[in-house]
Amino acid sequence: MKTEYLIHEYMWSNHCISGNKLGWGITASSMPEDRAYLRELEKLAQAAVIDKTGKTEVDELVYSSVCGFVKMSSVPCESGEDKRQNKRVRIYQPKAPESNPAAYLAPGGEWAEEESVGYLQPLFLEEPEFHRKDILQEMNLMSRLPEFMQVVFWCLSGHSEGINIVAPDWKEEEFAEKAKSLMYVIHSLLPQPARERAGYVSFTREAIPSVSFYFSKKVCGTKYFNLSEKSERNDWENTQTALDQYFYNGFAQASQKEDEIYRDFQKTAGKYLKTVRDNGNLLKKVEWIFYDIARKHGQGALSIEILSENFPELLYWVCKDKALEYVAEDILKEIRKYKFSSKERQKYIENLLTGMTGRSRERILKEIDRVLGEVFEEDKVEFASLLAVIREKNKDIYTSLLCETLANQKLSDYGKSLFRMNARDMESLYKYVKDFNEEKVPGEQKDEILRTGIGLLNEELFDKDRFELFDKIAIHLNRREQWIKILQDFVKQLQEHAALFNKKQLDTACYVEEMLGGYRPETRMVLRQERGHRTHRIKKGGQSKDSGEEDSDMGRRYKKAAETEEEKARKTGTEIENVEAEEVEDSLEEEGPAVPFLLMGFPQGFLTGCIMYLSHYSLMIGHWKIALGMAGMWVLLMLNYQAVIIQRKASYPLWKVVGLCLVEGWIIEAAAWFFRSQKVRLYYFIILGVITVCIQVVNLLRMKKEKSQMEEESAHTGR
Repeated sequence: MKTEYLIHEYMWSNHCISGNKLGWGITASSMPEDRAYLRELEKLAQAAVIDKTGKTEVDELVYSSVCGFVKMSSVPCESGEDKRQNKRVRIYQPKAPESNPAAYLAPGGEWAEEESVGYLQPLFLEEPEFHRKDILQEMNLMSRLPEFMQVVFWCLSGHSEGINIVAPDWKEEEFAEKAKSLMYVIHSLLPQPARERAGYVSFTREAIPSVSFYFSKKVCGTKYFNLSEKSERNDWENTQTALDQYFYNGFAQASQKEDEIYRDFQKTAGKYLKTVRDNGNLLKKVEWIFYDIARKHGQGALSIEILSENFPELLYWVCKDKALEYVAEDILKEIRKYKFSSKERQKYIENLLTGMTGRSRERILKEIDRVLGEVFEEDKVEFASLLAVIREKNKDIYTSLLCETLANQKLSDYGKSLFRMNARDMESLYKYVKDFNEEKVPGEQKDEILRTGIGLLNEELFDKDRFELFDKIAIHLNRREQWIKILQDFVKQLQEHAALFNKKQLDTACYVEEMLGGYRPETRMVLRQERGHRTHRIKKGGQSKDSGEEDSDMGRRYKKAAETEEEKARKTGTEIENVEAEEVEDSLEEEGPAVPFLLMGFPQGFLTGCIMYLSHYSLMIGHWKIALGMAGMWVLLMLNYQAVIIQRKASYPLWKVVGLCLVEGWIIEAAAWFFRSQKVRLYYFIILGVITVCIQVVNLLRMKKEKSQMEEESAHTGR
């Protein structure tokens, strides 16, 4: 079969060449009349590579936007009176574009002594015969065929620099011919559309990043392949992944046999590369195509670990490149057939989470959902372990799996089961919700969680912990306004029945009212006023009513109100029922603040310290009866102090009162022993005594003021 080549010859220089009939740089052409066309080719001639240090002819395969691939043969020359170094470039252009890039098979330049001028006859040449196996054997590449496949597919690897093919044993004058033979092998192995990326320069002495392949006698670039068997391996040859090795080894074997795998790959990969728009990671995509074809022809599979590690990346490409959809489906079927162990399944989930991107999120989410659904039916323990891994690594995915409707627009079975399991009590519901990413929880699911929480509140209306946990749940789900409305309804009902509550119920009701006050400061604190009113009412002469008296008093007072409330409770459907007045404990108020407590306790602590010091001193001199009397005095003082504390509005437990006095007394007594002089110790106790008297005066003034406020509040409540 003959191929027709149009020939264009240029003389290129950095100064004007006088006497050229066809214009700047062009000396002769097979179509001299098309000036615009020749100007475009002139840009290629200007950039042609030459051997600057000798007369070696350089062949180059380059791509032109006007006519596809052309072959350029370039030699240096001297021109002009100044003998300036220039170049002569001969371009061989196949007339039929569909034969591209067969231009590299055009002959090298047979340069005449004088430059051509005017018109050049087109060249008709028979396509030369090459035998790939003979060329590979001649260059000792048959034994290194998998390594050489890395060179063949370099043009698809996406590297920004070409690969330097080093031939230390070639003579300079034969570089053009031998490079053409090796490029024939490379082009014959590549799928047809990929050949258009395989430009080359046959000889150079420096790196050329603009082409995929360039030949040299010595290493020029950072990425190179040495044709000599004695050379060391380059670093890039040692960075192959398992998928790379599978492809290079498998394709090397298939190309030698030229079997069904080889032919199917050439056809399928060629069709894909012809239509692909996203040129990123082309080599990896082609490797997946080969793997899919090899598996369909019965070849061995990669390990499940390697598949699970690389599969998320394939899903990412499929989201943008639908032509690979069938490959991903085949790989996914292979993964689903495999019987995973617990560790392998956990590793698979971790790889999916690690490789997930915004584009592949939906696909990976569905795959994780499928895996969890299968495990949930088989092994609940492993399911809990996988769910914990997902929660730790990606709370967004964890939330989506439990809350979003993924398969068939329905919540998964395990999602429903987990919700029912955790909806039994408020603490479990809070633990279930607290790890959610609020933004990923659908509005319908948030409403369902709140309805469940309200039901749990109604089951035990006077449980303070439930209100506290539900408050955290509502705020975490960003349902603040909705929670405030719920609180307002609860508080309204509680305020209506405040007179029927015992101490514990009233404390919880006040807590709920204060919680609402934190969100709505204008809330009227009816329950808190009821608690204060009840405190003053039950006190008589510093002593509380006994339980029987309180029961009869409250029973008579609220008997009629209780009957009315029973009927109202049925209508509202709340948990509040007819509550009779229960025994009222001696201390009804919450524990008071710490600072007044310390001020009240300091005088008692000072007396404790003095007694401890005198008792200690009495024992040292042998008067144990005096020490025993001091201890009795201290017990009497403590009982009197506790009585004073009980009469205050803010009460404190007995163990705190005794503990504070002992600690303060021990500190005062221990500090006194640091002074060796009896005189210094005397002044020490005198100074502390004066301070104690001052503090006690302050305490008396505060107590008087508090008593006055309590009387005013009681009078106001009575009115």
